[in-house]
Amino acid sequence: MTESAKQTPVAAFTFTEMIDADAAECARWLAYFQKNPELLDLATPIAGADSLRGLLLHIHGVQLRYAEWLLDLPKTDALQLPHQTPDELFAIGDRARELLRKFVAFATEEELAHVIEFHRGDFHLRCTKRKAFIHGTLMHSDRHWAQVASSVREAGHPTDWIHDFVFSPAME
Repeated sequence: MTESAKQTPVAAFTFTEMIDADAAECARWLAYFQKNPELLDLATPIAGADSLRGLLLHIHGVQLRYAEWLLDLPKTDALQLPHQTPDELFAIGDRARELLRKFVAFATEEELAHVIEFHRGDFHLRCTKRKAFIHGTLMHSDRHWAQVASSVREAGHPTDWIHDFVFSPAME
């Protein structure tokens, strides 16, 4: 095969698809909590939260922090943002995904390989922007959405959709 005949592999889960998958799951959760706002007060010990409201704030707040970190923006204290209602909580995630889309629009391979550091109290993290994007966009929230689903189901309030990625409208 000649050099010009070689093709670039296209088997990849793109960053835009990651954002789209996250947005689709968040839209379902928003509608769920708009119908069941009382569940925001459901107790949970996950991620240092005392309720699902706190866990949702953690999910969206971390995603916002990662987006700001990737774009080298000042960090927002999510606790200072309105977060009492489902709409307020999910607006934080909407803002994060908006920033992540901005990042994707200019991120080059060189930018993605750039090592960044994050310090917060005794917590220290050092990784590439690629790794931070993947964790902050999909992996962190996906893990916690599974915990949210378990919490509401165990409290007798199951959701009406399957949460597995293969059932999401992403990549259709």
